[in-house]
Amino acid sequence: MPNIKHKILLAALFVFTVSFPFVAYVLQFGPVKIVRSYVLVYALYVLSGIDLETKTVPNRILLVLLGVRIILFVPEAVLYPGYLGNFVFASAAGALLSMAVLAAGNLICKHGMGMGDIKLFGVAGCYVGMGGVIVIMFFSLFFAALCSGVLLLRKRLRAKDEIPFVPFIFAGTIVTFLLGI
Repeated sequence: MPNIKHKILLAALFVFTVSFPFVAYVLQFGPVKIVRSYVLVYALYVLSGIDLETKTVPNRILLVLLGVRIILFVPEAVLYPGYLGNFVFASAAGALLSMAVLAAGNLICKHGMGMGDIKLFGVAGCYVGMGGVIVIMFFSLFFAALCSGVLLLRKRLRAKDEIPFVPFIFAGTIVTFLLGI
């Protein structure tokens, strides 16, 4: 039987699944962008469950996600000839920017975030580019700070305790996509 955390994740996935087609229709997203969005969100759902249980982000899943993103360059090249270079640049820039920012933050805050989370943001950057990954980072960190603050105030968490971060990346990604970014 799933616990409350898993039920919240499932509810968020349901809201995204039902709402995103409307956003995609209104903003006239192309088919590949829609597929990329669904692949990333559903993978983050799975990774959230794993992170909640084991506090790890399996490299194997990250490599599969990266492989799927590389495969999705093919239909982008077919549907939007002449823009493949832009898609590849946006993906690489999103990955490098997110990983650099979070790795720097990790050094400054003395290992405040796990390397799996940093690599996951790199993969997410490949899916959404620089602008999208910055917004995802903002919302993810905002939700994590908000939740941690509440748990600290209620004495259910201590300042040195670790929290699984992937569920917050999942939530930040959903909000970003539902805002049409």
